[in-house]
Amino acid sequence: MKRSLNLWVFVMSLLVVLGCNDDETSAVPPVLEGNYEGTFERDDMRSDVTLTLENGEFSGSSNKDRFPAICNGTYTQEDGQATFSDVCVWTADFDWTLILSGEWDVQANADALIMLNENGDKYTLVRK
Repeated sequence: MKRSLNLWVFVMSLLVVLGCNDDETSAVPPVLEGNYEGTFERDDMRSDVTLTLENGEFSGSSNKDRFPAICNGTYTQEDGQATFSDVCVWTADFDWTLILSGEWDVQANADALIMLNENGDKYTLVRK
């Protein structure tokens, strides 16, 4: 009887632990899809931007010509990172590191998206 009671307590404890869901430690990454507005920053310069993420595709614009250079393409997201692949044709007369492409560290919640790359560039966006 004591052995079956211990087994019952163990099973119930295991179910309680497995049934708990802490949103902050969830392994499921936030869904980035949506329409965003905000800013892009590099060093001391800033521009206003829009960005749409939908079904693994992106498009966007900036209020300053090619700062940053956002056109359209595809993106993937995994483990706190997003990888952008731009499909547009660009001229060679500007800094191509301003093109939205490559890997970005992502911090996201239901209302906001912050993206940082290895150059120190930063997108601070709010869902529309």
